[in-house]
Amino acid sequence: VVSGTIGGAVAVVIGYPFESVKVRLQTGKTARLFGSLFAGLSAPLVTVTPQWALMYGAYFYSQSLLERTSLSDVARGALSGAFCGLVITTVSTPIDAVKIRAQNDKLAAITALRRLVTTGGIASLGHGALATALHLGLS
Repeated sequence: VVSGTIGGAVAVVIGYPFESVKVRLQTGKTARLFGSLFAGLSAPLVTVTPQWALMYGAYFYSQSLLERTSLSDVARGALSGAFCGLVITTVSTPIDAVKIRAQNDKLAAITALRRLVTTGGIASLGHGALATALHLGLS
């Protein structure tokens, strides 16, 4: 879990500027395309540890449940991966909502979280959950 967490943190720091540009292009916020590329970084960075721990825990838990079945190793791996993706959706969807608001509005993560909840209520943290579940459950 430690090496996975460190690797995840490094991946977040390296990939975040690219993610910021991608989100701005997708949402049409291109006025300052390359400004504040690390705005909102704290949310995904702080949540890497529990997200990776949850991912590994869900995967190995589902593997232990499926080992008593007659499924092939490939089928068990696919089902465990899908289960893992569905579990991770509960964590990644709110993180993504905060991250996207922070990147679009060039805000700190905590400010983006406050604005999301103030303007859309707590339910706004779940926007995109179905798409995220499909993406993570199938990938």
